[in-house]
Amino acid sequence: MAWLCTLCQRYIAGCYGNVLQHVKCHQYDENFQLKCGINSCQETYTIYESFRSHVYRKHREVLHPSGSVNNNETLSVDNISNSETDDDDINNVPDYNNDPDDVSSDSSDNDDQMEHSAQNKPDLKSSAARLILKLHQECKVTQSALNSMVNGIKELWKEATQELQEQTERVLGRYYTEKNGKLKETTDCSYEIPLLKSLQHLLNIEVIREQVMNSHSRPNSVLGDYCDTTAFKESELFNEHPCALQIQLFYDELEVCNPLGSKAKKHKLGLVYYTLGNLEPKLRSSLKSIHLLSITKHQFVTKYGIDHILSPIVEEIKQLESEKGVQFLFDGHWVAFRGTLTVFSADNLAAWSVGGYKALASAFRKCQYCMVTAEQMQTQFVESDVQIRTPETYNYHCNEEDCNDPSLASHLATTYGIKVLHQT
Repeated sequence: MAWLCTLCQRYIAGCYGNVLQHVKCHQYDENFQLKCGINSCQETYTIYESFRSHVYRKHREVLHPSGSVNNNETLSVDNISNSETDDDDINNVPDYNNDPDDVSSDSSDNDDQMEHSAQNKPDLKSSAARLILKLHQECKVTQSALNSMVNGIKELWKEATQELQEQTERVLGRYYTEKNGKLKETTDCSYEIPLLKSLQHLLNIEVIREQVMNSHSRPNSVLGDYCDTTAFKESELFNEHPCALQIQLFYDELEVCNPLGSKAKKHKLGLVYYTLGNLEPKLRSSLKSIHLLSITKHQFVTKYGIDHILSPIVEEIKQLESEKGVQFLFDGHWVAFRGTLTVFSADNLAAWSVGGYKALASAFRKCQYCMVTAEQMQTQFVESDVQIRTPETYNYHCNEEDCNDPSLASHLATTYGIKVLHQT
């Protein structure tokens, strides 16, 4: 017995399991609606997963019928052929009447619809399957031509991703490891998007360029943005160039796997984002205004130091801070822009990592704002009762730890609550 897909009226297979797999390619079609029709079943569905569950529960016998001679005769996405089907077999296809008034479902089917509705989203795999079916059925492309096209697209995609990887990859270090008695070269890498190139694309957007050229500082004394702060008003750069670029960086660490599983920390990543402080807060808070700069495995951040990871970004910011600034191309004209880092934000753990502070719960001094000890933290809660860390004291502590005596450096790191920042 031959089974026909009633949605496209083209796909025919001897096994209904193949038809069920094919129907999945139509699940994102507009106004998707399918009546079961198996053994005169009148159940109608608008969600593929609910229909599939219904078939497995009520009509499992048609999925892999025993003794059928046509089980392997199919026009599938992976193996499209030009096999012909007898007219008698086509005439034996059950009557599918897509009448929307006959929509009905039992309570378990409704539960399946609610369960799988969140999964009803387009994906690349189904889009590729629909494209292959369309090329074969509507454009009459042969199977050999389809195979050549798919192989060519795979090679093109591989080359494109390889080129993109080479453009963003930065080698942090190379070393050799022994495996099965053989030396194998291992490369530690991070992936970075140049800040200046990203700014070039952003400033070519007219809306963003208008925001940069027009300051949004408030004329009253209300403090609502960096433009309203004393640091902005007293800055020599922003006094001379009110339209200078305000780079705001954000660093965060995240787990891409289960943080409680066996792979915890192995796939942990450190990411650096930036946004332009020149944009109004309502525009700056949009996800489209937050841009990625760097992705690095956390183990590499610990191994090579955060200074090494951030060094390319720091160098590009120094170019913006120089007297000549950086030239950006607009409509065939080069325009010089200056800028600087105005805000660096992070959560507690990431801030400790960037600042070089000890992040362990057992650390003697674990606060990044003051010199309070772990014991004093239980009784002292007022700022006037503790010694506040300042840039001067921070630099002094770092210079003290930069010594040739490892034992003394370890003692000072415990005393000051700052890890040795200088990586060798």
